[in-house]
Amino acid sequence: MAAGFSHTVFSLTRFTTGFCILFPVATLGFPRVGLGTGETSFARTNEASETMTHVIFDECIRDGACVEVCPVECIIPGEPESEWPWFYIDPETCIDCGACVPECPVDAILPEEDLPEDQQYCTELNAMYFTEGPGYAALDM
Repeated sequence: MAAGFSHTVFSLTRFTTGFCILFPVATLGFPRVGLGTGETSFARTNEASETMTHVIFDECIRDGACVEVCPVECIIPGEPESEWPWFYIDPETCIDCGACVPECPVDAILPEEDLPEDQQYCTELNAMYFTEGPGYAALDM
């Protein structure tokens, strides 16, 4: 394979009902040469210190359709709602699949690079929900 090709790594999840589903978990940024020979492939990670793949911004009406289609369950409703008024995407879990984007009835989810300038602050706010806010603990509220 030529340099510059990328590959997607999938994770197979088997449910107790026998149902199986394949989730993309990483995109390899380097060709996988010599697979099986002990060579290491390098996977992209979505760390908050790097870039967030998708961002929910302040147009969010808490519809929840985005949550239903997320294959990695990285979209969480803000709680308490008075402090965290919309839904938030975990930058360390999001796999950049984009399934949530067309589901939002008010177009309040965009890839970070497509955010309007006046919404750029929402990138940090989404990440802060998981680092300084309640994050996944909000599911138990």
